[in-house]
Order: sequence, then C-alpha cells, then structure tokens
Amino acid sequence: MQHLFKNQLQTYARKRNFTPPVYSCERVGPRHASRFKSKVTVNGQTYESQGYFPTLNKAELAAAKAALMSLLSNGVEEDGFGYKSLLQELAQREGCGLPTYWTDRSGEAHAPTFISKVEIEGEIFTGQGAKTKKQAEMSAAKIAFTALKQRYSSRSPGFLSTSQFQEAPRSSPLSPACQSQEGLQSETPQFSVSNLRAGLTAYLQQNVQPKLPVLNEQAEEYRDSPTNLATSSGIEFMVRGIRVLIHPSGTEMTYPAGSTVLPISDDKWAAVELPPQRSR
Repeated sequence: MQHLFKNQLQTYARKRNFTPPVYSCERVGPRHASRFKSKVTVNGQTYESQGYFPTLNKAELAAAKAALMSLLSNGVEEDGFGYKSLLQELAQREGCGLPTYWTDRSGEAHAPTFISKVEIEGEIFTGQGAKTKKQAEMSAAKIAFTALKQRYSSRSPGFLSTSQFQEAPRSSPLSPACQSQEGLQSETPQFSVSNLRAGLTAYLQQNVQPKLPVLNEQAEEYRDSPTNLATSSGIEFMVRGIRVLIHPSGTEMTYPAGSTVLPISDDKWAAVELPPQRSR
C-alpha cells in the first residue's frame, strides 16, 4: 500500500497545477550499510520523512506519506482525496482487518443522496451525505481515518517518542544528490532504559495487566544489568520475566521463533516480545 503514496502525491500536485514533487535526500553510514532520509517539496512546502530507512525508495515513500497526511490533516483537500488509501494503510499497520464499506441511497432519482459507512474491527464510522457513492465513501474514510489516527497516536503517550532518545546521526545538509558520510560511527539512536521504562509500564498496565503485575517504584528494581543488553541494533531487557527487544524500524533482524511484535510498534520503532530463553 505504501507504494501508492508517491503516485497519490504526484496526482495531487497535477490536479492543482503544482510543479511535480521534488525529492531530496541525505545518506549516512558506510556504503555497505547506508541509511537514507528524504524530503519532498510540494508547492513551496517541504515535508520530511521521520527517521532513517535502509533504501532510498523507502525514505521517499515516507516523505510522500508525511506530505499527504499533512495536507489532508490541514484540510487542504475537500473531496477526500486519498483517504481510502490512507485508512487502509493505517488499518494494515495497526493489525486491523481491512475496511468494509456499504452505502445507502435516498432521494429522487435525478438528485440522489448517498451516505456511506465504513467498519473497522467492529467499529462503524458514518460519513456525510454526498452526491455520488465515491464521495460518500471518501467522507466515511476521512472520518474514520481522522478518529483512528488520533486514537493510535495518543494511546501510549511517549512510549516510542523520538524525544525520549538521542537524536539520529548527524549528516550533511539535504541536497538533490545524496551525500555520503562513510566515516559515521553510529547509524542508530542510542536507547535509554530509564526512558523506556515509563512508557513500557503504561503499555503493560493498559494491555496485559491481568497477566502481568504492575511495575512501580516498590517493585523489583529495574536498572541496567546483564539482562539489559544494549547493542547497535537495539536493546533487549527483562520486565517481570518477559524479554522485550526494541530497535529502530527498518533494521534487518531475525527474531527467534515464537516472538511477537507488540502493537505499540510504529514506523520509527519496533517493540518485540521474545520467547523465554531455554535453560542450559
């Protein structure tokens, strides 16, 4: 689904007689393990991908997505352009089922009114009345996307916020041609166990409290130890006997059999519950 974002942004610009979107990028790390970050300029406004990606194409897709979501959220588009695609991508990213639409028609044959509804995971969102079925579905998708985006953004405040981590690796300014920094020593942000604790505790309290005791200051001391292993790929630590691995999204990693990607993962960070280690 994400490959559609560049096409949608191109169509968006063409429909408004804007100049075609212009992409620029920066490249960090050695040639054999480069990471990319991209910006796209549309009608004089510049939008940036969040974080670094293993390929230039993925970075440009992320920049195009950021541009579309910003334009739509700001109400620039009134006809619901792109909301069905954005809603489907959001549903897939959050592990929900695909959106299901149905439309009711009323009024005279020469001047009908269409009202669409969309269902996601048993929740129904109703759009506004429209003159065509397509517009009605776009309206329902817009309402659902806006509500779900806000909900998913606020459900685990601060857990994987970039403000809790050190800044990504510094590199040369963006330019039309990607610039390389082969001497860069670190390509990924460094993790802070103390900063992760509060957000992880909130998630555990909300999602697995029946199975897991609540962490608090009087509970078992949580600190760096041999069970909290920080590496260049991420950090692995134990929380009440549960092994949790957190690393930047896009990092090529192989998880042990039985691992579960937690729903708090997003396009910047991935959180994975690892299976218990076997006794030696």
